[in-house]
Amino acid sequence: MDSAHPLCTADRVKSFCTAPPAEFIEVAEELRSIGGAIQGFRALLDTFRTLPHQLIHGDINHSNSLVSGADSNRLAAILDFEFCTWDLRVMEIAVMISGFLNGNDVMAKIELFLRGAGEQLSLDRAEIEAIPSLVRLRNLDVFLHFLGRYWDGVDDLSVLLEQTRSVHEGLSELKRVEERLSELSFRYLMP
Repeated sequence: MDSAHPLCTADRVKSFCTAPPAEFIEVAEELRSIGGAIQGFRALLDTFRTLPHQLIHGDINHSNSLVSGADSNRLAAILDFEFCTWDLRVMEIAVMISGFLNGNDVMAKIELFLRGAGEQLSLDRAEIEAIPSLVRLRNLDVFLHFLGRYWDGVDDLSVLLEQTRSVHEGLSELKRVEERLSELSFRYLMP
């Protein structure tokens, strides 16, 4: 989390989220919520360091996936390895799940994904228990990424406002479905 963007130091992010600049007043509540989630998350980081690691893509989502021309239900290729890194192997699952949180039929999509993932791999208990927290981490990491881009001058205000709302919605949806997500993760990913 602390390496999401070089400008996003813990103190600077905390200050931004607790006392946002005037141009962010319309998302002040969302920023306070996100800031609180970031602070609460730091206590879990040491636990995650003990989980199995491997090289992961780190950004598998709809825009980085190609489907087969012959069968639109079949994934043909994964693109864009810009964020490929050594990380928790279960993080790949969390990244995918986080992408389903902002949309319709959230749990149906998550269940289909977990069923398919479980046909290809199994995870140990500690990894499965970590999935909801890692989905939360992915959402927070997306916020930090776009906050850093805003501070760098790469993205304008409208992008960060949109991402702040999207991350807040994703975190709210995760809270709503977290118990069911855990149940499905154990059902499909436990050996």
